[in-house]
Amino acid sequence: MKALYQAASVEEVVALRLEHPEAQIIAGGSDVLVQMREGKRAGAELISIY
Repeated sequence: MKALYQAASVEEVVALRLEHPEAQIIAGGSDVLVQMREGKRAGAELISIY
């Protein structure tokens, strides 16, 4: 994983998404952990809305 951003509001999610257009939005993360172990999220930027 390249970076993990934690958003505290809708406005912050929008700002992070505009700043990092390749970032993927996640809510939670248990499935992300499995995918990382499998090498499927190598180099990914994530925005957490949990």
